[in-house]
Amino acid sequence: MSFGNNSFSGEIDGSPFHMSSFGSGPFMFRIDGKRVFFEDSDMFGPAVLRKSDWNPSACQPGERARFWDAYGMWRKVGRPLRGTGRVKIAVWSEPKKGQYWRDARGVSHILSDPDLDHLGYECVVNPSVHTKAKE
Repeated sequence: MSFGNNSFSGEIDGSPFHMSSFGSGPFMFRIDGKRVFFEDSDMFGPAVLRKSDWNPSACQPGERARFWDAYGMWRKVGRPLRGTGRVKIAVWSEPKKGQYWRDARGVSHILSDPDLDHLGYECVVNPSVHTKAKE
């Protein structure tokens, strides 16, 4: 296999099939102190790789894995990379929840949206009261 082209052949209910995907990389995230290697395809999305042979790992991240926060933030800011070696470091920042505050009538006022939709919102102190206290 040449890097970036993954192919697999098999049989389902007696019928043969062939699956092929293409990606660029390898890239690396540092997530909670661990290194995660992957390749990325605009058409097929990311595939986590084994470092031993650069083939896709049999164990891909689950839907709630921190990998998806890193991947979402990396894509959101234009897929920035760092490094000059074979493996490029995919630069990402920790996503933040959205923020809102409630006035005396209980009406919510949105201050910022979450970086990633699944993070939701957190209630904060009225920013105008907080600003006046600093002055």
